[in-house]
Amino acid sequence: MNQTLIFPVRALISYFILFNFFRLIFVAAAISRQPELDLLLALESFVHGISLDLSASSYFTAIPTLMWTASLFWKRQSLFRIASAIHGFLTGLCVIILCGNLAIYAAWGTMLDYRAVSFVTEPKGIIASLSNVQLILIATLLPVLVFTSAKLSRKYVSRHTEPPKTYRYVSIPLILFGLFVLIRGGLQTVPINNSRAWYCTVQALNDAAANPAWYLFDNVNRNLFQSSERYKFMDAEAAKKRFSELNATSSKAGDSKFKLPKPNIVLIVLESWSSDLSAQLTHEEGSVRTFDSLCTTGLLFDSIYSSGRRTDHMFPSILCGIPSIPERSLVRYNDKCARLPMLSDFLKKNGYSTTFHYGGDLGFSNMNSFLRRAGFEQLIGEPDFEQGLHRGKWGVADGDVFARLQEDLGGIPQPFFSMTLTLSSHEPFDVPAPYDQGKGEAERFRNAAKYTDHELGRFLQAASKKTWFDNTIFIFIADHGHILPKRRGYYEQACHRIPMLWWGPALPDSLRGIRSHIAGGQHDLAVTLLNRFEVPFTETPFPFSGDLLNASSNPRPVYLNYETGFGWRESRGSFVYLFSQERYLNEYTSSSAPDSSMFVNGKAYLQTLEAYFNSL
Repeated sequence: MNQTLIFPVRALISYFILFNFFRLIFVAAAISRQPELDLLLALESFVHGISLDLSASSYFTAIPTLMWTASLFWKRQSLFRIASAIHGFLTGLCVIILCGNLAIYAAWGTMLDYRAVSFVTEPKGIIASLSNVQLILIATLLPVLVFTSAKLSRKYVSRHTEPPKTYRYVSIPLILFGLFVLIRGGLQTVPINNSRAWYCTVQALNDAAANPAWYLFDNVNRNLFQSSERYKFMDAEAAKKRFSELNATSSKAGDSKFKLPKPNIVLIVLESWSSDLSAQLTHEEGSVRTFDSLCTTGLLFDSIYSSGRRTDHMFPSILCGIPSIPERSLVRYNDKCARLPMLSDFLKKNGYSTTFHYGGDLGFSNMNSFLRRAGFEQLIGEPDFEQGLHRGKWGVADGDVFARLQEDLGGIPQPFFSMTLTLSSHEPFDVPAPYDQGKGEAERFRNAAKYTDHELGRFLQAASKKTWFDNTIFIFIADHGHILPKRRGYYEQACHRIPMLWWGPALPDSLRGIRSHIAGGQHDLAVTLLNRFEVPFTETPFPFSGDLLNASSNPRPVYLNYETGFGWRESRGSFVYLFSQERYLNEYTSSSAPDSSMFVNGKAYLQTLEAYFNSL
């Protein structure tokens, strides 16, 4: 780098080059995953990313520049060495952020944000989501990249070049003013934001144009310093009134009741089972034959959506009847969880035995604490399984978990409420042979789902011979959807669509072979289930949950959570809106949405949800 350039300029250029080097890697990875991407359109990301790159580069350059300025006026070489050291540290931090963004995007399909950083104390979840090849690349390349960037910084950037004395009082103010202008993206009234990088309808390319460091710091700022009333759009009473109108009749009990006063309930939550896996839900060739065969004699809800996109979003949604909130994970708030109503605890207080089975680490994402507060009397996790069983990165394979579940259910008093979370269909899809084959991610995902589906069939066949079987309702629901196997866009609402099936001997004859088209969410399971009991419960404290089988209910809207925004579905249309971009995503938004009351409905719902969260 030209040594006649003064230190701040060299530093600024070094960050700019670094961002574009990693953008090249990001674009190459995107094209490898989606070969149909237009190369010229992908290369445009370098042009559209310039503003945010310069802004982020200026942020990183600002503090070293202030130290460099001080060294010039106080004639202290030590101050420049501090400036140089700060620049070296920030360069290493920048490399770590950029590498982390590549890893998170490969694992989750989202950019590195506050939520991902919050997992730094629990890296197992991120590590388990990555393949061995990806982990090896990170472990070997990250230290090399940090070392190389630091060495190049010392050689080309951290050289003390003073401007001529006659220009010092002119050049330094110009540099500081220039950094200020670049940081805010110009002299316009509104400073730069993430929407500056968006230029096409391909989400991966918009993410390529976005600057990972700028995106991360903006997201952290929104979570830590702008969270008190971040979703307050209207007067609290107006929001509450509109929410009540939206939710007005959804809690009334329907007519169909279980055959028994208190049937056993076996709830099986299927990891990442998108509706795209089921022939019953897509009318295409499916991957889950056992599940599809059960649909013909069970009650299939074919328009169910997960509010969130991660497993930790599922627990409050299913057990507490509360949808997930943007940029937050309720299970991590022990104080609030202690005040949440829990379906499992509610059933326990009404005479049910309660168990939870999972082949993985119960300590992950505060699961253990949450589940104990939820009233589960018995928690079975990875350490409770014998050695020698097939174990993937996430834990014991689903077949062995189902075998343990069947064994345990025979030894607990009836009625029981048993919840099981599968894991074999989670990335990196390391399942037992012969299901461990597949040339690409989509095929490996389908094969992993086929494995779980096969083991589910074996479990039900064995369970049908047990004494408790005739008194049991089985509920199958996914924890969230997935971009696979169809490689859907992250913001595509179909990624949230999941199966929910009720099946078993205790299911009323009136509900057998029925397909419900009423749209709803995971959080509607609680009231829909409790309203099926012959003896009404005196209290069902789930304000966001509604009865999907209540024919007299008005069509209920569906709320979807995105990390920096939300989606909304009504009978008249739908939209996706991102707060970080302050815009609708047109490709996922009905033409009438922005001009109707739909957006007001969605904001009122989200404001009420946030107020409920804050009140806990």
